[in-house]
Amino acid sequence: PWGLADTSFAVSPGANTPTALQSLTVDHPSLTANNQDTQTATLVITGTNHALVDDVMFIVNRSPTAAGAANQRGFFHWQRSSGFREEGATVYYGNDKVTLQTANSTATDDVTAGTLTLQFRWTADPSYGTVPDNDVSVWFKESSTGHVVRWQTVQTNFAVGP
Repeated sequence: PWGLADTSFAVSPGANTPTALQSLTVDHPSLTANNQDTQTATLVITGTNHALVDDVMFIVNRSPTAAGAANQRGFFHWQRSSGFREEGATVYYGNDKVTLQTANSTATDDVTAGTLTLQFRWTADPSYGTVPDNDVSVWFKESSTGHVVRWQTVQTNFAVGP
């Protein structure tokens, strides 16, 4: 009996799966820094406890060092209890170069699919400058369980310019 493998084992779709980043995409490969054209980033979080995710942070061109802070172009935050907002010090995170469209950003739970989908919508101000390669980093947690998905950077590679 010790040498036999049970090949009938399978993970059922209803199994407890950890909350994770399924995908992050942007709508446009380029964006004009005119405070009018809108970029949309769609973030899909999946897992058994997707509905417990209540805190999501999102940074364009995140830098883990103070020296790289000049390249950051927006720190956005979503909380289930309060919705979307720009976060942190305006200049340090580049929020002076973007405008988050809080009224047009959306959060949708899909119980059937087991997903939480967030759409962050923003414009780039003319002061954004010419940045040919912009990437997005996300962090999220389930406060009630303590489960945290630490910063993950997604190579979205969208360009911004005049």
